[in-house]
Amino acid sequence: MKIITVYNNLKTDSESSGTASSGKMPGWIFLPDSSLMKSGNPFFLPDLEGLFMNEVSKECVAYPSVVFRLSKLGKNIEPRFADRYIGGIGLCVCFVAEDIRRNRAELGLPWTEAVAFDRSFLCGDIVTFENGMQNRRTIDAVMKRADGGCEKVAWTTELLNHPVEEIISRISRMNTIKIGDFLVPALPVEGFRLHIGDSITVTSEGLPPLSVSIK
Repeated sequence: MKIITVYNNLKTDSESSGTASSGKMPGWIFLPDSSLMKSGNPFFLPDLEGLFMNEVSKECVAYPSVVFRLSKLGKNIEPRFADRYIGGIGLCVCFVAEDIRRNRAELGLPWTEAVAFDRSFLCGDIVTFENGMQNRRTIDAVMKRADGGCEKVAWTTELLNHPVEEIISRISRMNTIKIGDFLVPALPVEGFRLHIGDSITVTSEGLPPLSVSIK
């Protein structure tokens, strides 16, 4: 089982960088199975150190999204057949050591270490996927801060530069899609900077809500 997190795949990403949406190419990162955390568990802010640099992460950010569970083995999948490989859909939260990610991006280096740590991927309950469920889906998230404040993040799958079927097709050219794989098709531009005592709730019509407390 692998967790495939896609980045650089929202039209707002292209607009903010001043490039045309049609020319924006997505990238993806594979997370290890130890990154998976099931719903109902709190997220403990990690003490993350850079692998090769003398640094400790001070800025953990949560990005709410939708996740697809793949249910068939496949290689070199055509986009028109890709939806047949989706077995389930649910909500998720990806946790990122944002300062490490930003530093690696500025240096032109891979930033896998900022996202692929233990318990960095919170997955909610998965429901059976039906054709069309990924179209025009809105993800709403609210964070109640420990100091009593409130923050909100919302985005829609209509903003995807490249649809889920195309992403599955592209990935399958280089990596075999396996039963039980998870695919996160995009992350929102804005996330929640976390502090101990915060709590996050993610909702989307027709999907089980997802909640997590920060410890």
